[in-house]
Formats: sequence, C-alpha cells, structure tokens
Amino acid sequence: MPVTPAFSTVSSPCLRVPIRLPRTFHGCHQLPRALTVRCSSGSESGTRSGNLKDALSGMVDAQVEELLSREENRTLLDGLDRASQRVEKAKRELAEIERQEAEASQLRSYVEQLESRASEIAESQKEILEARAMVEEAERFLSNMKKSQDSASDDGEIDKDKERLESVKAASVSAIIGTLAGLPISLTQVSSTSQLILHLAIAFVSCALFGVTFRYTVRRDLDNFQLKTGTAAAFAFVKVL
Repeated sequence: MPVTPAFSTVSSPCLRVPIRLPRTFHGCHQLPRALTVRCSSGSESGTRSGNLKDALSGMVDAQVEELLSREENRTLLDGLDRASQRVEKAKRELAEIERQEAEASQLRSYVEQLESRASEIAESQKEILEARAMVEEAERFLSNMKKSQDSASDDGEIDKDKERLESVKAASVSAIIGTLAGLPISLTQVSSTSQLILHLAIAFVSCALFGVTFRYTVRRDLDNFQLKTGTAAAFAFVKVL
C-alpha cells in the first residue's frame, strides 16, 4: 500500500517549517497527521532548536520501537532474520562444495599421476622381462656352443686316435703283403742272407709308406698336412733306396 505523506507546519514569528510524516507503514496504524512546533524568536531560538531536535529524535525512536513491537512487523523481521540465516548457510554450503571440488580435483590429478607411474612401471617390467629372456637365450646359445665344441674336441681326439690306428693297420697290411710279394724277386737277386734281409727291410718300409699314403689318398683330405708331406717323403725315400 503506498505511503501518503502528511505535512505539518511548524510556525513561529520568524520561521515556518514543514515536516513530512508517514501516513501508514505496511499496514500499521495511522500516525498523527500533524505535528505543531512553536518556536519563539530572539534569544530562545537556539535553545528551542535543540529541544526541537531532541523531541523529533525521541518521537522517531518511539515510533520505531512501537513499529518493531507490533506482532505483524515482528513476523516480518523474523522472516528477514531466517532468510539471512539461510543465505549464510547457503554461502557456507557453497564454500564447502567448492572445497570438496578442489579436493576432488587434486585427488583426480593424484590418481592420474599414479596411473601414469603404474604404466611406466609396467613398461619397465616388460622391458626387463624381454632383456632377461634375451640374456637367457644368449646363455643357452653359449652353453650349447660350448657343449658342441667340447663334443667336437672329444670327437676330434677320438678321430685322431682312430686315424692313427687305421694308419698303422694300413701300413702293416701293405708292408706284409709287399714284403711277401717281393720275396721271390729278392731271392733271385741276392747271394747272401744279409743282402736278403736288407732287400726285405727296404721292401717292408716302402710298402708301409705307400700303404699309409694310399689310405690318405683314398680319404680325399686335400687339406691334410700329413697327406701332402707324407706322399712326397715316401716317394723320395723310395727313390733314395
């Protein structure tokens, strides 16, 4: 409801002051429509002016207290107080929500860092496993190579012994057969036993050398040093004899 102002006039011999007073206040009872203040002139004007201010202030305070003491106005003030409390509570809740959001953001960042570290650790473990597998494979390869070398060395020693035995067999067979085959010829060419023994010894040695040489030749081992030098030595020895 609009407030209709009421005017009152303060009259004095030297001053006429209009005072605006509210007519109504949100449905409250109507205030006095007019207020008359009389002022005197002369030496009492200063004192009367102070008394006027005090009177007006006291009257305004009284009217305010009267308005606040009324039930309908108290209800409005209580509602305003509750609304202010709700606003403060909403502000506190908003601050709490913002704090929780900040903590949640920090937690998400921390979780992302942990996931990144976990991914890096998993990748490092994978690389370690791959490197370990490569090392184990290299160790197995070296172990197999060492076993192969040891086996080849053992086989080589066995083969050397076997080759020597076979060479002795070939030389013996060749020497015996050659000596027996050359015995009739030696008997016709010698006149004494010493000459016969000498011819048989020469035939024995020559046939033994040729037997060993023949065995190496049959093997077709062109890189064998014994084959190369043995053949030349056998022919040279026989030529000298």
